[in-house]
Amino acid sequence: MKLKINFLFILSVLFVGTLGLASCAADYDTDFTSKELEVPHSSQRMIAFNKEGGEQQIVVETNVALEDWKAESNAEWLTVTKNPDGKGVTVKAPAYDGFKAREAKVTISHGERASYEIKVSQMGYESVLRIPEQNPFFNREGTFYSLLESKVTSIDVPVETNLHLDHIIVPDTVSFVRLDTTKTVKENGIVKLHFDMDANTTAETRYCTVRLKSSDNWDASIEYVIEQSAKGYKVRPIYPMETKEAAVEMVDLGRTYRVPFQRSTADGNYEIIIPEEAKSWLSSPKKYISGAEVDFTATLNSTDNARSCDVVCKPSNSSAQPFTIHVTQQPFQDIVPTGVNDVNVTPGKGQFTVTWKAPDEVNYEKVIVRAKSNMPGVPESVKEVAANETSCVLNDVFNFAGDYTITVTTQGLRGKNTHDPATATAQANEWSESVEIPLTAAMVSANSMQPGHEIGAAVDGNKTTYFQTKSNGNTSDPRPHIDITLNEGINGTFYLGFDEYKVSSNDRNPKRANIYASSDVITAATPVSTQTNYRSANAVSEPLAYTKTNGATITHIRFEPTQRKNGSNINNGGGSSYWYLAELHLYVYHDEAWKKEQLGL
Repeated sequence: MKLKINFLFILSVLFVGTLGLASCAADYDTDFTSKELEVPHSSQRMIAFNKEGGEQQIVVETNVALEDWKAESNAEWLTVTKNPDGKGVTVKAPAYDGFKAREAKVTISHGERASYEIKVSQMGYESVLRIPEQNPFFNREGTFYSLLESKVTSIDVPVETNLHLDHIIVPDTVSFVRLDTTKTVKENGIVKLHFDMDANTTAETRYCTVRLKSSDNWDASIEYVIEQSAKGYKVRPIYPMETKEAAVEMVDLGRTYRVPFQRSTADGNYEIIIPEEAKSWLSSPKKYISGAEVDFTATLNSTDNARSCDVVCKPSNSSAQPFTIHVTQQPFQDIVPTGVNDVNVTPGKGQFTVTWKAPDEVNYEKVIVRAKSNMPGVPESVKEVAANETSCVLNDVFNFAGDYTITVTTQGLRGKNTHDPATATAQANEWSESVEIPLTAAMVSANSMQPGHEIGAAVDGNKTTYFQTKSNGNTSDPRPHIDITLNEGINGTFYLGFDEYKVSSNDRNPKRANIYASSDVITAATPVSTQTNYRSANAVSEPLAYTKTNGATITHIRFEPTQRKNGSNINNGGGSSYWYLAELHLYVYHDEAWKKEQLGL
């Protein structure tokens, strides 16, 4: 009975609760559905537009009201619009006339609950920036290059581009190349850049790397290398890739030619094959080359006939095809040679040092340099030098002769002289000369000799042997000396010098000496002609005073040292007073007074 009562009570409670709930629902409506926004993975991928622009859709799955979520772009050029049905976003890009790709970002978000970023890019026009591969330009693995002769002083560089070429950078460290913007022109998509440069007068090749860039697209840039060859080289660019043939023409003069060529990287190295019959006049320093330049040296063609040959450049890649260079050298051109310029004369002691500047094209065989005085009876000084020389020394010119006219004349192979010899005027410093009279063993004797080092060692022409006086002589003996008897007499001025016997300490080479000169045998009664000290340089001793014959014809000379280099005096023939030397020399000295007398002036 009790269980039944409890069950009825529970039913009553449930009924009352149901009535209460029903009365609440009648007062208001509550929505407990979750608000969500999602961009599917397939719509999160980057959106790419071409340069023409267009529109694309981004799918949005959401139950959020249209006004409660956002779709935004971070770039002015990109338009983002929510679709009216709330199920997507329309992204629009206009046509683009730029060159560098541009990027933007679309953000779709619902407060802090959901946010999606989709990247957008638009391609522009393809940037064109290149230099055509035509004479004298080459493409070396993306770097554009030209090899120019030393005398080239300007070049117009054609640049194919659809960009505004507003950054042309010549390094500050290069002074020989200059861009002239006033001569730069643009025609039919080609920009011609005009560069001025200094001629290369040196023996070294020099380089300049120019960078070409545009603010239209900073990523598009190229490098152009100007290589200006050293003076004296000829340059002959060739482009054999299509026809596998090319031609190089050479002048008649002997020259070295640099031949840069268009090549294929697949070719590998090249073997340069010159025909046997042409090797007498044409050569190349390398039989194998790994780069894109072959050098040739041709000798002078002194004949009246042109000569030619076919040089084969054989690739190391056996599947690649070789190419042929047809080399032709013109016959001898008997033209009037070009003269030199900028003659400079430096006077010296009885000589002129003459320098000049050769023309860019040396078309002569030799240079003749003359120095002529206006004084009657003075001989002309003449020297001939090879065509590649730009200086020489003229000897036998004299101060007493006054001003000389120095003439530098170029001469061709068959004797034609330039019509424009270069001249200068100068006066020489005072002339003098020393003429050695060879001494032989038969002409010399000594009153004191150490065994093994006799007098013959002083005139044997060998500096490793030496003459020495006795090391065990008596103090009662006279000073040791060397007597010279000449085969032919001398007059004027003379002097005795000697090569020293090298020692490290206690130097016993002579430092001071008496010089005797006579037309007869020298005796104790013969007076001293000259007392002189000797100066030493590089183991050679020369006197500070010369001996004059005073009109006499001298046949006998005595060399009598009175002091050694160690400072000790030589007073007699005692053993402690011995001295030595390696080689004795006799010189006749001529000055301008002597020369005038010889010329009868």
